[in-house]
Amino acid sequence: MQTEFRFWHFCESLRYLGFMKRSFAHTRSFNFLAVIAFYALFQPLSFAQERSGSSCLLPLVVRTAEGEVLRDLTAADLDLKLNGNILPIKSVQRESRPRRIVILLDASGSMGENSTFVPWQQALDSAVLLAKLSEGRAQLALLIFNNKILQEIPFSADSGQVLRRLTDLQKDLDFAKHEVRGSTRLKDTMNHALQLLGEPSSADVLYLSTDGEDTDSHISTVDMKKRILASGVRIFLSLPVRNAPYRNRTPDELNAVDDMVSLVQNSGGDFMQITNGGLNLSFRTRPKTPVLEGVKLFLEGLFENQVMEVAASQIDSRRQKLTLAAATSTNLGSGIQFTLPRHFDACSVH
Repeated sequence: MQTEFRFWHFCESLRYLGFMKRSFAHTRSFNFLAVIAFYALFQPLSFAQERSGSSCLLPLVVRTAEGEVLRDLTAADLDLKLNGNILPIKSVQRESRPRRIVILLDASGSMGENSTFVPWQQALDSAVLLAKLSEGRAQLALLIFNNKILQEIPFSADSGQVLRRLTDLQKDLDFAKHEVRGSTRLKDTMNHALQLLGEPSSADVLYLSTDGEDTDSHISTVDMKKRILASGVRIFLSLPVRNAPYRNRTPDELNAVDDMVSLVQNSGGDFMQITNGGLNLSFRTRPKTPVLEGVKLFLEGLFENQVMEVAASQIDSRRQKLTLAAATSTNLGSGIQFTLPRHFDACSVH
């Protein structure tokens, strides 16, 4: 009951903001059950690329019923089924590839919220926490954008450069007053982030702090989805709090967050929203979890994923139903939660 209430509250808060949540209409328990069913749709070209290797690698985050990340699982801890039949797991290992995170901060007019700048400050605060947690764990790049890229810090040997800039922006009221304005080219900026990654993989993450309302991109939603899923990159989304409407939204803008959350799920990422009443997450935590603790649980998913390896030869191009559950022979406990891609285009070949 607590799980369904928390998710209902999350959906209602999004509806209050004017967002259309079709992708959750019949899936309230998607990330809250120990068994996750998801459908993988293959494009012929993508499938041909997948079959070129012997193994398919899927990023996997496993959480307890309270949202804590579980580490060092083995293949014996999990039961994977394809269309109801056991699909052997070759291995489950902690991600060993170098981690790279591109932080994308939306500085469009809607993030100013009628000159209060509450969403913008919240976006900065969460990004600063992420940058601090990344020290010694991941390389960072930064893109701040509205209808153009306002500031860019590429990957470099100076791992503290992004944190220093974000910290400066927390105190820079002039930037907020004069630069947080205009329209939003979110998809174009996401495409630029993929270019910064060069040869992306599921070890890489795009962290988006945005209201999701793309109003000015040249790249279509369909094209952006294809590029993200083909790259294997996971998407983590932070939605801003809203105290008042920014302006009347077009139907396309109303559907934008719906599309973005669907992409987050398909990529194997998570999402969160800090509200005036607390924190809403795409996974279950213990009741009355403090906001800062909940945000840290969310961000741990960027760093502590594992990689599940299955035989690529056992995957074909037909519509598939894949289910994952804790093996009955393990002592993982009840209420285990899994986050993994819902689309095999996000599966990198090994």
